[in-house]
Amino acid sequence: MRRKLTIAAALAAGFVIAHIVTLQAIPGVIMTVATKKIGESAGLDANTFRLSPRVTPQSQTVVRPSPDLAYSLCLYDLSEGPIKLTVAPWHAYSSVSFYDARTNNFATIRAENGADILLASKNSDFSADVAHERHVSPTRTGVILIRRLAPTEADYGGVVSMVTGDRCAGTEP
Repeated sequence: MRRKLTIAAALAAGFVIAHIVTLQAIPGVIMTVATKKIGESAGLDANTFRLSPRVTPQSQTVVRPSPDLAYSLCLYDLSEGPIKLTVAPWHAYSSVSFYDARTNNFATIRAENGADILLASKNSDFSADVAHERHVSPTRTGVILIRRLAPTEADYGGVVSMVTGDRCAGTEP
């Protein structure tokens, strides 16, 4: 009887350990696969915004994107230091969301009036930059997503013409 309890306890402990390891690993794996897929499909390099094509059933790369929104993505990498973001103003709803390498949304801001943001890692010194809103990323890499309300083809065309004002780039030394 004692041997059966020992085996059952060992199996239960193994299951619990495997469960915890799986739960810890899955978000990072999901984000790695997603950023690779997004980067390849959009031809996106790190620290560069790219406007996604207008959402249609044929163009969607993620499940259930809203067809009323225009999406711009930046895959960020803070290994070379902080990055500065400039988000061009938009006449309707606009937001900027930040996701770390484990899929966590660590900040979202409204940006109808545009935004100037400094994104840095945990140990960065912000004291030299007082002109930018500041956010700290929990991880070195992640995704920044700009959403702009553009329910019509004409609105989407307006987004296309103004996204040249969006910037996601490393800071100068």
